[in-house]
Amino acid sequence: MALTVREFWMLFHLGLGVLYIHAFATGLASFSLGACLRRLNAGTWVMAITAWPTAISGTWIVYPWYRVEPPESVANLAAYPISIARDRKEISDGSDST
Repeated sequence: MALTVREFWMLFHLGLGVLYIHAFATGLASFSLGACLRRLNAGTWVMAITAWPTAISGTWIVYPWYRVEPPESVANLAAYPISIARDRKEISDGSDST
């Protein structure tokens, strides 16, 4: 099973996001349980290190692919998720803003 470039970057972004959330939860648990300062410090560093690539990959790689408008000649909108969301009434918010 081969991944497309878009699928790879989405999985990269989601994987970093999961790591960030787990580091945050571990830090909260360590803080509330009075665990050693070393683990709390390590969790803070993991959060700081993963937050930046998560935000950058989401902002500059994943999100622009989501927002791209399809050309007029394209009939298959599978590569253009924002257009699919606009066309489906059950998931559209009713606004047609871009």
